[in-house]
Amino acid sequence: MGDAPVTALSHSIRIPITVLPVNDPPVVGRLHAALCTDLFDDGTYDLASTKETERLFAVNPSVDFLDVNEDTVITLLPDRVWIADVDAEEAAIRSANVAKCADACGTVAAVGGCCLESRCPELCEKIKRSFIKALPSEVLVEFRVSSGLVSFYPPPTRSFILGLTMLTNMSLTDIKARGEVKPCDYQEGCMRNQSRIWVRARLTALQQALRWGYLTYVGRSHFNGHDKLEIWVSDDGYSDVTYLQPLSATGVVPITVVAVNNAPSVTFPGGQGCTCREATGICSCDTVPPLAYTKDLKCYNDWIKFGFSDPWPAGSALECSVPSQSSVPNQKETYESYPMLKQNIFFTDVDMNETLNGNITVEFLIGRPNAGDFQMKRLAWTVSYYQWEDADQMTHLRLKGRILDINQQMTELLFNAKDYSGPAPFTISAADNNNYGICKPGSGEVYKCDRAFCENTFSGAALGNLFICGKPVVSPTSLHKFLPGSSMACSDVRLQDQGTGSIVVRGAASTSGPFSCFGCGYYNPATRQVSGTEEDNPSEPGLGRATVDVVIGGATACKFANCTECNAAPKAAAGPHGDGCGWGPSFCGG
Repeated sequence: MGDAPVTALSHSIRIPITVLPVNDPPVVGRLHAALCTDLFDDGTYDLASTKETERLFAVNPSVDFLDVNEDTVITLLPDRVWIADVDAEEAAIRSANVAKCADACGTVAAVGGCCLESRCPELCEKIKRSFIKALPSEVLVEFRVSSGLVSFYPPPTRSFILGLTMLTNMSLTDIKARGEVKPCDYQEGCMRNQSRIWVRARLTALQQALRWGYLTYVGRSHFNGHDKLEIWVSDDGYSDVTYLQPLSATGVVPITVVAVNNAPSVTFPGGQGCTCREATGICSCDTVPPLAYTKDLKCYNDWIKFGFSDPWPAGSALECSVPSQSSVPNQKETYESYPMLKQNIFFTDVDMNETLNGNITVEFLIGRPNAGDFQMKRLAWTVSYYQWEDADQMTHLRLKGRILDINQQMTELLFNAKDYSGPAPFTISAADNNNYGICKPGSGEVYKCDRAFCENTFSGAALGNLFICGKPVVSPTSLHKFLPGSSMACSDVRLQDQGTGSIVVRGAASTSGPFSCFGCGYYNPATRQVSGTEEDNPSEPGLGRATVDVVIGGATACKFANCTECNAAPKAAAGPHGDGCGWGPSFCGG
């Protein structure tokens, strides 16, 4: 500008700007897909043009809870647990420059290193007080559960990530109260099946492990009910200017371990037996022979005495000439080499062993007609009894009651042998009456549930609750501040679009699972009902079976090498163990 000739003039000034660090806390949340729109240079945007982006949301316990079958491992991926810290990059830069604090020593550490206080007074002071040999950019993380086990271990398809250090306590003081900890001597042991896990790592390594599926949970053996995964993360003060103000964050993921009905099991007299010679120490093991009862050895209730001359329960209406020979199992010298023939019939069910009122139904069937029946002297008022002969003259005994009471009744069980000789196997079945399952596993579906609908609740109607792609969320109270991650939570997807939203079953490898066998619905323990799903997967009663080999009036040796030969023979030749009718005791190979 100006009159000719024009000489260009210029001037410049340099203004130094120092951006002071502010120690931001770490955050715990979950990553979820959300929609965003681009903001153009002129400040406009197009709501019709949207993209899917990944955003960090807070954990909403009413939506982000987990449900998993009992005794089943569930993997928690970033869609359920994510840890972030905006200061991590800054701390990493400071860590890269920390070598100047070590000088010739080369390593800045509390153990085996050095720190030049003339160069780095704050850091050296921090190192002195550090019991974990941590350096800037490394965070401390705790995963804790109450009724299960948590692991932070690579799945079969993944490798170990360098930079993850598992810690163990050196005192009773909790790590969150600055208790002393140290690296585990056996790192892999501290990574698996613990109620509490402590990890020290750079954030990038920790996040890679979360993406790879390191974090898993399983309820303790046969447990069902409510648990929670508690997460604590601390920056250990290394992103503070003076290293003196550690900041931390916590998160809680509710977990429901769903009861899956387990079948009862039956312990009975029989199985493998061994005879050992004390002189040589050599044992020979054979299949246990059957229980042997004497033909027509009476053991029965005299109903006339029972009602009149010697009434129950004070009297003894049971006419049993040799009770020890009629009990189940009975007592014989020939059983000495087979201790398993001496064990009583006993029922167990992991769903009911610790339950006072869990009931089962037990049924005995004597596998030959007119072979005998069962008797008891003392009965329990909490058990119902029913003994009958079917159309084939086979004897059945059914008991229904508490598992504790029925096991007590098994110690009272007697066998009344009739005028019969030959095999008479006792077939035992135990039904748990569906105590205490909610649903059955094995539908073939691996449920990975998404019950959440996530949007920008701070953007308002003008932006259609969308995020701005690649931009943080502006604080609703200040144009100069941004909201940190995990500032908003997702909502129940069923509330989307005036209640038309539906729960999504995902199959992607990046989605946590498997969830429980009732699908992706909501289970109400009080009503035992599932809502929000069309799955129909009711629990089924569990059934346990066993067969006690029994011979009445029989010999002790097999006439045939196997069941096929025994059954092919005429009845006269097949006795006393086989009868040509489709049965041979297990000790004969049948």
